[in-house]
Amino acid sequence: MDEIHDRYFHFDDIVFDSDSAECKLFLGEKKKGLFGKVVVTKILKITSATHCHCSDISRTGQNSINEVHIDLDKSVINIECNAPAELKISVHPNFEISIE
Repeated sequence: MDEIHDRYFHFDDIVFDSDSAECKLFLGEKKKGLFGKVVVTKILKITSATHCHCSDISRTGQNSINEVHIDLDKSVINIECNAPAELKISVHPNFEISIE
């Protein structure tokens, strides 16, 4: 997942849609665009998502991705960020991750 390493996102822009069972993170290459917003260049999409838990522990409103850990036994995707944060997505076993 080198394609998303160090890409920035805003916590407010994380979308979890329980009806479509999708979670989306809108990612950018730069920390700040106009008015401090991330300039979106990629979308990390996770299908068959059942729950999304995110906590901005550093209270910055934005963060960047360090690593993505997939725990198949627990059916959880844990996105490790570069600043203190919790970002965990629970999924069904048939989940898919794509970068658009």
